[in-house]
Amino acid sequence: LKSKLSSQCSETQLSLFDRIIGGGQQLAEQISTTLDSTRVEAGKLAADISRFNAVPALEEACVQGETLAKKKGLDFRSEISDSNIYALADRQHFKQIAINLISNAIKYTQAGAIEVSLRPSFDEQVGKCVTLEVNDTGCGVPQGQRESIFKLYQRQDSHENSEIEGDGYGLAICCEMLALNHGRIVLDSEVGRGSSFSAIFPR
Repeated sequence: LKSKLSSQCSETQLSLFDRIIGGGQQLAEQISTTLDSTRVEAGKLAADISRFNAVPALEEACVQGETLAKKKGLDFRSEISDSNIYALADRQHFKQIAINLISNAIKYTQAGAIEVSLRPSFDEQVGKCVTLEVNDTGCGVPQGQRESIFKLYQRQDSHENSEIEGDGYGLAICCEMLALNHGRIVLDSEVGRGSSFSAIFPR
């Protein structure tokens, strides 16, 4: 509808289309994440590993992320080192992890920016890899909570974030998916300054 009516609509009307589209994407993401959490609990989450270009998958995730970031008044930037960056993983898992990390960064950031990057790299545990990094200028994660937030149904617990919505399974699903894809996740954070989540995939 937006495509067909764009020439007849005002900017305000077009922005309403964007809100409807964004809402639909968020709902689809929530349903998918909920289903994934039940698979994690049942031990039935599986990976279909292949070699694929991770750039288009990340760009799809960034489209959703940019819409959410703009809604909160946040800057959204992406830096991709090449148009062809191949990962050896499950493509749907890669995209879901990107969506989860980006939406989580936006959720815990009240002002500033979200930065997403993708680059070939090397990791001591994984070897040759692709690193998807999501940086935010949010509240940061206290040292004592850096392990628990990766467990199912565990959320960051502080009075500053008590009104932030969420069920506490996004990061747990990321960890489970990365384990199935022979990768890992790395967190670097400073309270009051922000966090950096790096999802590392083999290549």
